[in-house]
Amino acid sequence: MQILEYDIIIILKASISLICSSSLSVKGLRGRLTEHQHKLYQVLDEGKHLLQSVCCPALENQLALLGEHWLNNTSKVNTELQRLEAILKHWTRSETCQNLNCLGSK
Repeated sequence: MQILEYDIIIILKASISLICSSSLSVKGLRGRLTEHQHKLYQVLDEGKHLLQSVCCPALENQLALLGEHWLNNTSKVNTELQRLEAILKHWTRSETCQNLNCLGSK
């Protein structure tokens, strides 16, 4: 029984390490998206300004798709980050409770 518990703890710690690593990667991605957001707005504004001078449905469509894809990807990144942080928060809370139970049983 002791070995099984030890194996479970090792697996949990490895999983948490992987979640922490994933969380850092997603935070980095979110940071890069934020860095380039002003460029996106600039492209969209310039495209809208250009559309005032010319009639080009293809350009209008491409600008709309660019904005939609940006919002969709940003939303996915934020959702994934929230999910990973919730898992870490839950695990940390559970580990703290287990440690307190262990201390109380000694």
